[in-house]
Amino acid sequence: RSPIIVLLAEGALASIGATLISNPFEVAKIRLQLQGELKKKGEYTVKYKGMFHCMAKVFREEGPAALQKGLVASLFHQTTQNSLRLGLFPQAQNLIGACCLGHDYTDGTKPPLYVNVLAGASVGALGSFVGSPFFLVKTRLQAQNKASLKHGAETAVGHQHKYSGTWDALRSVYSEKGIQGLFHGASIAVQRTSLGSATQLASYEWAKGTITTRTGLKEKDIRVHVLSSIAASFIVVSTINPLEVVMVRRYAQGSKASEAGHNSSLGSALKSILKTEGLQGLYKGAIPLFSRMCPHFIATFVFLEQIRNWRVAYYNKHMAN
Repeated sequence: RSPIIVLLAEGALASIGATLISNPFEVAKIRLQLQGELKKKGEYTVKYKGMFHCMAKVFREEGPAALQKGLVASLFHQTTQNSLRLGLFPQAQNLIGACCLGHDYTDGTKPPLYVNVLAGASVGALGSFVGSPFFLVKTRLQAQNKASLKHGAETAVGHQHKYSGTWDALRSVYSEKGIQGLFHGASIAVQRTSLGSATQLASYEWAKGTITTRTGLKEKDIRVHVLSSIAASFIVVSTINPLEVVMVRRYAQGSKASEAGHNSSLGSALKSILKTEGLQGLYKGAIPLFSRMCPHFIATFVFLEQIRNWRVAYYNKHMAN
């Protein structure tokens, strides 16, 4: 059984490596989800026509560095959220198994699906709440368009916050709203990430077990990790994209409470989007979300599995000596 601090470090390292790869897709996703907010088709100017058009336009108008906007905040968000979410997942499995079934899974047995779902939801809620201030800042920085600061808000999507960087954003939010301001939108994030984490971690474990059973590949085979990550990505995007849209818009809001129309409950926000933007509105940014999530999942779980394999090999070598 590994110490909790080791599990937390593994989760953090895996997430950092994945974020460096996936951040440009996150920039595109944020902007597509903010575009045409609570407006019917034809009532707004379509600035970004899709993921690749968005990325190309950001590159052309704002420079290549703009595709890594919010990277520092994103790295801190992933470190805080996923060190808890991924690092504590095995501990949560053991705790829930001990409480519900009378035994944990330190002997190598595989937990049933409902244990993975409960464990994933629990650690997801915790991680999203702790990492919420960084996700708030990340979202606002990635929506921020330099051209809009010079030529007006019509050149951008979403509310424009004039932050110079991560620390300036944190200071600005805190000075204006205090601690409560730093956790603006956290309630939606907890619901979204609980569902997303439960779906991701449970579907990944399910896919990994199915693939190893049907193909005969060993669980440590990197091909198993890649295929399981792809399957988990598809399932997660199908499940959480509507909540993702609400969450991003809530985080991107300005200081006026009524500005973005999403200060009501999650259910009311989803209903408002469905009424004004249709089903398509609930799935805005789904392609870049999958494009970000799939390589991010692959990188995260491949890094995580390899880190754990190295840790086990190191431990076994030194124990043998």
